[in-house]
Amino acid sequence: MKKSFIKLIYFFLFCGLIYAGLIFIVGNFAPQDFKRNLIYLKGGYGHTFSRLQDASKQKKNDVLILGSSLAYRGLDTRIFAGNGLKAFNLGSSAQTPMQTKLLLNIYLDIIQPDKVIYVVAPNDFTGNGLEASLDIVANLPEINFSTFSLLADNPQIKLFNTLLFSWLQSKTNFSLYDEPTRKGLDEYVRNGGFVERTVTYFEPVNKINFRTINVQEKQIEEFQEIMQILRKNNIEVLIVRPPVTSHSYNSIKNNDDFAEKISDLGDFKDYNLSLKLTDSLHFYDSRHLNQIGVQEFTQAVIQDLKVNFKNL
Repeated sequence: MKKSFIKLIYFFLFCGLIYAGLIFIVGNFAPQDFKRNLIYLKGGYGHTFSRLQDASKQKKNDVLILGSSLAYRGLDTRIFAGNGLKAFNLGSSAQTPMQTKLLLNIYLDIIQPDKVIYVVAPNDFTGNGLEASLDIVANLPEINFSTFSLLADNPQIKLFNTLLFSWLQSKTNFSLYDEPTRKGLDEYVRNGGFVERTVTYFEPVNKINFRTINVQEKQIEEFQEIMQILRKNNIEVLIVRPPVTSHSYNSIKNNDDFAEKISDLGDFKDYNLSLKLTDSLHFYDSRHLNQIGVQEFTQAVIQDLKVNFKNL
């Protein structure tokens, strides 16, 4: 019986090695059509690679910014610097609280912020965060055991394969990558995490497709855990909902319900209600500010930050 059990262990180890070898070969050499269950986009969209590389080199910041693309495209760390505040933007595309918690566990002790600005929007709480997990996994400087915790929230073959391939790449140094600062209309701000986009303008539409946002309880639980982590480290948090176009904001039927949920968990401000922007002037699409809008929003947040936290 004991010998049979040992043979079974060896068999599974052998199968695991074969599987890892196939993942390594397919990931590096196979055409894209053969990689539908391995989504490895080094660099990807939004300069995640550069941001996480820079995050690893940070030392003591006044402010850490968290959230989705509304964070890393919405709050300009250079404007913080101009107001005497050292800030780093740790946003990433489609980031949900699940990925935010992982990034906090990795980088909080490195960045050492005094305060946190957490950028939230209803869409961040609706999905399972698979897209964001794949983006982060492909671009982390190092894959360790804690990174595999993402599988607990998303036990999907795409994520498992990408995690395994990323780990193999990091251990073999097979794929070296140097992300360009400029990609299309986007310019990454080194050591700050912000992405500046060449100014374009949103073309307003008349038709509004009304919808109700269904916030997932699991994402709220993850959000609560994030707030607990920050409180445990004596870090004060300002939770902000950034401005979107009036077309996008008014299309959501239950904005008040979302605001109530988030307000119960911390100091929350919805800038759609206080910062009066123009759809055709301050945005480049229905949800993202152009640089003109970014300047208005960033200055408003800095002002509120200084009012709320007197020791800044």
